[in-house]
Amino acid sequence: MPQVKRERIVETLTFLLNRDKTQTEDHRRAARVPVSTVGHCSMPDGRELPCRIIDLSLTGVSLEIAARPAIGEFVMIGRMRGRVARHHATGVAVEFLDVLPRGSLAEQLAQGTGAPETAAARS
Repeated sequence: MPQVKRERIVETLTFLLNRDKTQTEDHRRAARVPVSTVGHCSMPDGRELPCRIIDLSLTGVSLEIAARPAIGEFVMIGRMRGRVARHHATGVAVEFLDVLPRGSLAEQLAQGTGAPETAAARS
């Protein structure tokens, strides 16, 4: 089992054991940045579903999307490959298969140095 996967399992188990003590804390692996940008979600069968990017991080994206791909389904958001991690009230959360590199658009947005309209051009 890869080291990253083992670390993620340990983090998850630790969180589950301590969640009553830390319910007010946010336990995301990367900071999320609100981004209201229109884009598309490419499905394995070639369909491109219109969506709105709600927020973005180095590890994933939250999409408002009418048609909800199944949990575990692989999708493309712009040029980023990802897996549908969960459904939420207005769409889906997608976990990127490859973490965005430091200095990427997501990191620039997190630091307030990138422009959301750039995200639209890349998605």
